[in-house]
Amino acid sequence: LVAELLSLSQVLNTFCSSMVLEAAMLGLPIIILNLSGRKDFLPLVEMGAAVGGYRPEDLGRQIKRALGDETVRERLAQGRSRFIQDQIDLTASGLSRMAAIINE
Repeated sequence: LVAELLSLSQVLNTFCSSMVLEAAMLGLPIIILNLSGRKDFLPLVEMGAAVGGYRPEDLGRQIKRALGDETVRERLAQGRSRFIQDQIDLTASGLSRMAAIINE
């Protein structure tokens, strides 16, 4: 169901959700809107796999960048590749651990 919903989306906006893993693997632009004042839960922005918003007024600008700026889209694609290679264990045991985390 998550993959189906994401396949109908143009961008994923979240603060902290396991959906970022599926979105990254599906090649969907990701916006992390973190209004908590705390460090991002995953290093998506740090690795260039997502654009970050840290104030409410950032959201509209980041959506426009993620959808309309080809340079940003290319940078996000490269960052997603790095994030998947470095952070997501696609072995059977890694996928089992990921499923356990998602089901918690």
